[in-house]
Amino acid sequence: MRNLIILIIHKKTLLIIFLLLVALVLTCTCNEQEVFTSTLGEIFGPLCFVNKKIFIDPGHGGEDPGCSDTRQKIFEEDINLRVGQLIHEILVKSGAEITMSRESDRDYVLPKEQRGNQTKKRSDLNFRLQMAEDLQADVFVSLHVNATQRGSYSGAEAFYNPADPYSLLLARSIQEHLRSIPNMTKRTAKPGDYYILKKTTMPSVIVEMGYLSNSRERELLVKADYQKAVALAISRGLADYFTDRAKDSEMPAALQVLATEKPKVAIVIDDVGTSYNKGVEEIFALQQYPLTLAIMPNMENTTEHSLRADRSGFEVLIHMPMEPENGNTSWLGPGAIKNRMSKEEINNNLNIAFGQIPNAVGMNNHMGSLITKNKEKMRLVMDFLHDKEMLFLDSRTNSASVCREAAQEAGVKYAKRDIFLDSRYDYASITKQIYKLAELARQNGYAIGIGHVGPQGLNTAKALADTLPILEEQGIELVFVSELLNDF
Repeated sequence: MRNLIILIIHKKTLLIIFLLLVALVLTCTCNEQEVFTSTLGEIFGPLCFVNKKIFIDPGHGGEDPGCSDTRQKIFEEDINLRVGQLIHEILVKSGAEITMSRESDRDYVLPKEQRGNQTKKRSDLNFRLQMAEDLQADVFVSLHVNATQRGSYSGAEAFYNPADPYSLLLARSIQEHLRSIPNMTKRTAKPGDYYILKKTTMPSVIVEMGYLSNSRERELLVKADYQKAVALAISRGLADYFTDRAKDSEMPAALQVLATEKPKVAIVIDDVGTSYNKGVEEIFALQQYPLTLAIMPNMENTTEHSLRADRSGFEVLIHMPMEPENGNTSWLGPGAIKNRMSKEEINNNLNIAFGQIPNAVGMNNHMGSLITKNKEKMRLVMDFLHDKEMLFLDSRTNSASVCREAAQEAGVKYAKRDIFLDSRYDYASITKQIYKLAELARQNGYAIGIGHVGPQGLNTAKALADTLPILEEQGIELVFVSELLNDF
């Protein structure tokens, strides 16, 4: 006969257990808050912020809400203010003096009789600039949210005054941490022709924290976790900046090294969306790098891979089939642009492709050696891209390509491929091509390479996984192809 054990728990014991559980939950909650509100002096060293004056400018406010989605009651001014408050909360005990241009929904537009010939916007900006000057701030950080007619663009970006190397250093320091936010579209710091950047006497940056026009990012921008992540990234960037400035006072040459423009490499992966997709999972696993995925329309996995690429923070192109001079036409795929097509037929196929891959920022050609040397046909393609505000990457399957000229005439942003990474399928050859791409970037300032999923996909993915960390260690900056464009 089995022994029966009866456990009797008294009410008092239950109460004790309950109180312990409550205490555990509160402790976890407090610990989470403490991690966030821990001063950067504790995290990054106590000296980098001492006696530093930081001016945080949450852009817009008052009569100027900035970009907005009125249907969902989302306003840029509110996001800017909340992230500014979070940065203040992080840095307040770090030893720095933190001043915000506004701590409520307000602006600084002068009455008409006082602002003279200044516009409302200019009088508001001048007041904020004067606040920073009066403070004698060490840095000026202006917070904003971006928007564009193209809903596919995403990612936080730091803009700097190209005439000021310290502004560049500040922007790079912040951008490096923005890129580390999970699933963040990995943009690079950019020069900006903005009034604030040109008028400040101290190093300054404008941080565009994401795109309100992008559906995925719009949802993130109003979430507390994302706002905290952005605030922490900016704060860490400020810590790095002041740490590097301290080194610079000891070794002025250090700033020159940091401010030198890094060679840039963009890598595009073609043939995503197809069923012959060896290497697709391995490519998606590389989401810590700013790869651009070129997705074929009218394929089994077109929509799935397009949406997945967007969620993973990759940039997306339409990999548009175009008729070749020679070669196996079975590789072309459905919905191709063919030489005998009318304007209506070409536009119809382009519209279908765009409808399937709406998050694309542009297009590159799949095959297409016949079409890309036909000025009339390529001009039709470029006119379509111009209307959609999309770029064109010339895969250069034909040395007689007229794509650049057609893009210039249509006013379309253009780039061309420098190297195919995996024309030979073996791992050693692909690795060699990646290093050759890096060397081209060092010589020319930038280079664009195209790899593939499919028969060589596993080796291409492995070679990228092995070499990209090395390229970054060697000072190569990995970027999206959209950041290496000729703008006509």
